Amino acid sequence: TLNRRYNDGYTFFSVRANHGVKPKNQDYAYAILPGANASQTSEYASAPSVEVLANNNSLHAVKDNETGIIGANVFKACELEGIKFLVPCAILYTYNRGVYDINISDPTLTQSELSLEFPTNVSVSGEYAAAHENVVTVDVSSLKGKTYQLTVTEI
Repeated sequence: TLNRRYNDGYTFFSVRANHGVKPKNQDYAYAILPGANASQTSEYASAPSVEVLANNNSLHAVKDNETGIIGANVFKACELEGIKFLVPCAILYTYNRGVYDINISDPTLTQSELSLEFPTNVSVSGEYAAAHENVVTVDVSSLKGKTYQLTVTEI
């Protein structure tokens, strides 16, 4: 069901899918294509550039295969493409030739630090970040949900 609402010249919408009565272990994925018409939407649907990497109780993650950007919402400790997420977080990152460019936050505003474990030892650049062997810790105690950018390099 698609609902539109107009407010001061802006269009807002909400989408609702009927999941049935007490669904269990059901999932779905969708892409939002702002400004796309029916033809453009159909064209994208036939060859989407975004791939769903995970859609489970621990992690929702996608990868844009055109840019290499991976985006994830981590709900509990888990692993994705060699990185272990030790605590919940929201993250966008790319990986290229041993270098991870990372944007990370604590949208729950409940944690003082976020920790990631990499497959090899790493160094890190960033004011609030520290690396010890293969674990990177980001101090988010003063960031209040703000996204923090850091670079992690394999050594």
